[in-house]
Amino acid sequence: MISVVIRTLNEGKNLDKLLQILKTQTVEHEVIVVDSGSTDDTIDVAKKYGCVIEKCIPFTYGKALNIGIKKAKFNYICNLSAHCFPTSENYLKIMVDNFDHYRVAGVYSKQLPTENANILDKRNLSIIFRDEKLYQQKDSFFNNASSMIRKDIWKYVNFDEEIKAWEDIKWSKEIQAMNYIIVYEPETAVYHYHDEGNDRTIKRYENEWSSFNQIIQNTRTIRMGEEVMKDLKVLAIIPAKGDSTRLHKKNLREINGKALVEHAIDFAKDCPYVKDIIVSTEDDKIMDIAYKNDVKGMIRDKFLCGDTEVVDVYIDIVNKLDEKYDYIVGIQPDHPDRSVTLTGCLEYMIENYYDDLITVTNRNGDPNAFQRSGSVRIFKYNHLMAGHVSKRIGCVKCEATDIHYEKDLELARKNLK
Repeated sequence: MISVVIRTLNEGKNLDKLLQILKTQTVEHEVIVVDSGSTDDTIDVAKKYGCVIEKCIPFTYGKALNIGIKKAKFNYICNLSAHCFPTSENYLKIMVDNFDHYRVAGVYSKQLPTENANILDKRNLSIIFRDEKLYQQKDSFFNNASSMIRKDIWKYVNFDEEIKAWEDIKWSKEIQAMNYIIVYEPETAVYHYHDEGNDRTIKRYENEWSSFNQIIQNTRTIRMGEEVMKDLKVLAIIPAKGDSTRLHKKNLREINGKALVEHAIDFAKDCPYVKDIIVSTEDDKIMDIAYKNDVKGMIRDKFLCGDTEVVDVYIDIVNKLDEKYDYIVGIQPDHPDRSVTLTGCLEYMIENYYDDLITVTNRNGDPNAFQRSGSVRIFKYNHLMAGHVSKRIGCVKCEATDIHYEKDLELARKNLK
């Protein structure tokens, strides 16, 4: 499903034409109209087609888009001006198909001038929008007259609400700095018509030039604010087999009156971003501990109870859930005295735009050498489920006892006193 956001101001006639075209699309979608004070029949037209209607007064391009996207139900957001008309019934499908790689953050269309367009628009649209598909890693050109973006990325980088124009290019520039890609897809062509004379066109270009200079001089450094962090949906998974080859019933062994699996549950509960906790096990006693601590237990399939990669356990669990999350956290119960907090790990990962985060520890006491500890592992949900090999991996130093033997258990007891 797709959410279509349309900006309007006295666009009744154009909006009716656009909504008729959208009815022919092959992909299911909702339509959100963000109006900036129309005095014609724009609102009546939107109501006739059952659109969600929002207001944006005073208007800027970025503010109108942010209002519509915030209201949207779905992750893929098509941004359309009311005076842009798709040329294909597969317009939305072709757009969304471009998001088959996790690094694609936005797609924009080829724009065609109408026969009655003024000469400046005809010239510029013909020069800018060519026939070759582009994958843009550095070229930050992007155009919200007809585009599609991902809401899960927009949550981190909204459109600038202060700038007069080119909020789309500014957004693209900031997104590319986070290692995302913009796609130009000429197969999603739209007719773009400005019902204005040359004087108004020149004024529009003046605003764009002013905005361009602002973008060059003052591109934002994006940081995760409290508003973004509080809306995170994080699932914590604790893989806890009933037995271990080196230490019998390891995850049930107690430190300070609590089984190792309970220490892992407490570690997850201490993080305010964690929405759900699941303990994966085949052991009835561990399952009882999960329920006594008010967290969900899931019986692990037998083929995952042997010597298997723990990431396969995470994927198996997530595949069985209806709900989707922003991040998946794996917490090993046999590291009870870990020196980090889950809150700190998540914030570090998000602030630095990592796709994956692992904890590391010093190797053989060498302060300059590190090895993976496995204590905590964090994945982006979409990244984990797509099976991509991470290229942006964050590392957090985490001192913890890796419990395999009785002596390790004693050391962890001392550390947790």
